Amino acid sequence: TTASEIYRWPIASLMALAFAINTFCYFGIAAWLPRILAEMLQMNSTDAGFAASIYHVIGVVAPLTMMALQRLIRGQTSTILGIVSCAWLLMPLGMLLLPSLWVVWSACGGLGQGAFFSITFTLVIERTTNMAQTRTLSALVQSIGYGFGALGPWVLGRMYDMTANWLWPFILLTVLTGSLVVISQIVARSTSTPKPQ
Repeated sequence: TTASEIYRWPIASLMALAFAINTFCYFGIAAWLPRILAEMLQMNSTDAGFAASIYHVIGVVAPLTMMALQRLIRGQTSTILGIVSCAWLLMPLGMLLLPSLWVVWSACGGLGQGAFFSITFTLVIERTTNMAQTRTLSALVQSIGYGFGALGPWVLGRMYDMTANWLWPFILLTVLTGSLVVISQIVARSTSTPKPQ
């Protein structure tokens, strides 16, 4: 069946994992960024909320930018994913090392999460051979991705409650976004397709 073709394809699992990590980090940061900025940089709540909007606005614009970039360097998906995943990694890493440049890191995070979302579903279409496979892979990626992603705000919040600072949440986010650099390159460079049983 089509479902078994997808479930037995290793790249499908990696795509689902990558989307899950992206969604987990996106939801987690979106939920807590105003409070993080208020506490780490002593912003008032209004300024922190406005500052966090940079992350969201660029996240909305990023997919359109990536579409133009994909047309410009067609066939270089691994290059695009390398840029996007490294931008994503720079947000938590930058907030750990140099939080005063939060504007830069928020912009990088917005670019990373927004572009990664759109590229994931471009790959879903490109790597499947018929509409049934595309539907099944899309359902797999989204169900795992959003299910895992919904835990993001809770996990980061619990880590903060247990440690009373944002160090460990950002370490976790750095590890996760760092793993996307590797996973995305494996997916982008793979030439395999789902095989009929």
